[in-house]
Amino acid sequence: MPKQDIIIYHFDSNAGEYSASSIADLDPIESKPMLPGFATLIPPPAMVDAGKVAVFDAASDSWSQLEDHRGKVYDTTTLAESMHADLGVLPVNLTDLVPIANSAWDAAAKAWAFDAGKAIAERATAINAACAAAIVGGFSSSALGAAYSYDSAIEDQLNLIGATAANIDMPYPCTDSAGVKAEIIHSALQIKTVLDAGLVFKSTQLSKARALKVQLNALSASPSTSQADMDSIIW
Repeated sequence: MPKQDIIIYHFDSNAGEYSASSIADLDPIESKPMLPGFATLIPPPAMVDAGKVAVFDAASDSWSQLEDHRGKVYDTTTLAESMHADLGVLPVNLTDLVPIANSAWDAAAKAWAFDAGKAIAERATAINAACAAAIVGGFSSSALGAAYSYDSAIEDQLNLIGATAANIDMPYPCTDSAGVKAEIIHSALQIKTVLDAGLVFKSTQLSKARALKVQLNALSASPSTSQADMDSIIW
């Protein structure tokens, strides 16, 4: 009757993680299986739970299962991403669950939860930035009888106020519908008309920002506010 092969099970020299199995070589004198380093005759668990690995403990001569969170993990306070290399339960300040947008860690649920306050503050900042960018992005006026575009950076606003205060005819820069920018003579009344258009344009942008932030304030009072609600409020 042929001898039955004897299986040995290899494990990692560092953490004891199961790596592979092989057929044991037999001692030529005693006909006993020869065990290389970091190997055992004890088989690992036939089934290993999801998210865990089989690990051999040489001290107790037994297998156990350890959680495997190796790879990307996230700080539950800062949301900072890092790489984790150890087996076992993660430290309480780390998770391998990817953060969701505008989230905070719920320690009780051990999950990321939507943080409405954070989302609202972030969206309010974005609205303020969009409003500021719109105000200095230029406006249109038909003071010359056709639509021309006028620059509206802070320096341009001050220049326009000064030109209006001078109350005289003067060349003033503007851009026509073909995109050609030039200094065109404006009468004092036309300069004032341009200033009025600029003030209306600026006021319109500020009113738009205020209206959007009123919507945000309404969301802050609702316990069911979601990221989808945030995404609906755009400049």
